[in-house]
Amino acid sequence: MPVERRWYEFTRTNIEKIPADSMGAYLLGDKNKGKIYTGSSVNIRNRLITHLIHKTFPTTKYFKFAYANNLDEARDMERQTFEMHIRKNPQLRNHVKRIPRKRKNLWSI
Repeated sequence: MPVERRWYEFTRTNIEKIPADSMGAYLLGDKNKGKIYTGSSVNIRNRLITHLIHKTFPTTKYFKFAYANNLDEARDMERQTFEMHIRKNPQLRNHVKRIPRKRKNLWSI
């Protein structure tokens, strides 16, 4: 099941509301809630804070997330979210870059 929750403003206050050590997948969006990046992590909260602090994706204004029971489930959610986004926006297919598997199983849009 892809990440399908409501959007939250991409602030440290909102990110810190996620329970510590929560495993799952997440989606970052721009000011129009257009998808920028989807990822998975064994600790969603820490990963989102890292994106926020390092300004990995400077245009990020919103985020969504979903909990998972294990890392395989989280990566599956990430993959489904990515594929759903590409199906809805096929013109973006040329802009998609997959990060190599050895660096985790992350997808960048």
